[in-house]
Amino acid sequence: MLISSGADGKLKFWSVNGQSLERNETEFQASDVLMWASLSPDGQQLASVGREQTVSVYPTSGTGTPLRLNGHEQTVYKAIFSPDSRQLATVSWDMTVRLWDLDTQSELFRLRLPMEWNGNPLWDVDFRCTPTGCWIAVPLTSGKLALYNLGKIDY
Repeated sequence: MLISSGADGKLKFWSVNGQSLERNETEFQASDVLMWASLSPDGQQLASVGREQTVSVYPTSGTGTPLRLNGHEQTVYKAIFSPDSRQLATVSWDMTVRLWDLDTQSELFRLRLPMEWNGNPLWDVDFRCTPTGCWIAVPLTSGKLALYNLGKIDY
């Protein structure tokens, strides 16, 4: 499955079958300019982020109301699901990384990043898990990488 977004603010699904690309009828309309969209590993949810400072999580079945996660103070640039699709890490211009619990629809924690403001936004973050634990990696403006050990998340 492939997701695309355009200037019209629509998130569209595509099925990749060998050499062909087929348009799926499922699509969602974002309320503002999109910066990133991410499909959950289980394929059941789609997260989109952008200038509206709200993280939207849509059920991919096309039914139901999207979940709205509020808390960021500036544009949200990226959202990454945990391997079990139950948590979502987001990063924003407000220099915070937040981890959300999608089951309880709440913020688990936030990291205010230790960096000096140089006019550049924080564009990237990565959220990975191994059998021994989960990590959030954040590139800092000083040219260093901050690794936050979240411990083991049971699936």
